[in-house]
Formats: sequence, C-alpha cells, structure tokens
Amino acid sequence: MSLKNKLHKALIKEQHNRDSILLENRIIENNFSIISKNIDLKNDTDVFNLIENVISKINTFSNKNFSEQLIKENLIKLLDGLYGGMEPGFHKYWRSKVGSWITNKLELSDDVELNVISEIEKLSDSETEELFMPDKCPIISEKIADGVIKSLTSDSTTFNIQKNIMSSVMKDSSFKNKLKSEIMDYICPLISKKNEDMEKLEAEIRNSILGKENNT
Repeated sequence: MSLKNKLHKALIKEQHNRDSILLENRIIENNFSIISKNIDLKNDTDVFNLIENVISKINTFSNKNFSEQLIKENLIKLLDGLYGGMEPGFHKYWRSKVGSWITNKLELSDDVELNVISEIEKLSDSETEELFMPDKCPIISEKIADGVIKSLTSDSTTFNIQKNIMSSVMKDSSFKNKLKSEIMDYICPLISKKNEDMEKLEAEIRNSILGKENNT
C-alpha cells in the first residue's frame, strides 16, 4: 500500500473516531434530557424515578462501551442543571438523594437509614458521579455496611456491655466484609439494570455511523 493510501486510510479512521465520539455524546445528552423533563426536586418520587432511570441509562451506555468520561461529564451537567446550575451543595444534595433512594429500596429502619445516608454523604464531590455508575457498586455497599454497623453500635440501640461486645465483633474486618458481600448481592443487581431501549440505541448508533461511512 502506498504512503498516500495509508495516510488516507488513517484520516478516514480518525474522522470515524471523531464522529463516533460526537455521536455518543449526542445520544447520552439526548437521553438524559428526555428522562429529566418535568422533574420536581421537591417531589421524592420524581427524584427517585430519575435516579433509577439515570442508572439504567448509564448501564446501557456502559454495555455499549460508550466513553466513561463522556458519561460522567454529561451526568454532572445533568445533576448540576437540575439543581440550579453551579449552585453550592449540589454534590451533597445528590449524594443524599441517592442514599435515600437506596435506603428506601432496602426498607431500613429510621435510625439505620439516617446513618447509611450520612455515610454516603461523606463521599467527596469527585465521587458523586460514582454513585450512578454500575461498576462502582462496591463503594455504595461499603458505605451501607458502615451505616449499618454504626447503627448497631450506637448508644441509643444498646446497653454499654452489649455495645462493647458488638463493637469488638464488628471491628473484625471479616464481619464487615461478609456484611458488605451480602449487601452487594442485593444492591449490585439493583444498579445494574439494563435499559429497555437497548435495541433502539443500537439501531441509532449503527444507522448514524453507516450513514457517515457511506458519505465518505
């Protein structure tokens, strides 16, 4: 193959990659826009449905090998925009809401629920988007385990001697690891739900890319 042909082939490939990135970004942006319409942040049902839909969409994108960076960039844009646009505290707000959504699914008692949400809120701002990523399930599970352990060893739930015994048991890493593992068995499938629009998404990608190639 001549140098000219090699260069031409390389340029076509580069253009194809650029087009694919632009297409992925447009698909992510459009899907997030659709599921976030008419969301009332004062209505927990609206917020919980949004969280579930976002996680489902992200799982679909991830299964199609979309760029994780593009997914996270669009996710933060979505969450920030819904909260008011660069308002202070939007990261903590969404960590708290994801925590509430999870504890609602787990049907935890009030004291355990508060401690689990508190542990999730302690995540850094840079970790907020991780709560929506299916492959980050272990992070969420560990925070839930921390909240459960905190509740079981609190002054309000046990006498001193019971508290001392329970604290000793729960400080053992094997106990926390077992608890975390059992939580993961429930939580991971919950946040790995695939979106039902997978086939439609595949067709959209395929037709757009083929259209670009035919015009080359």
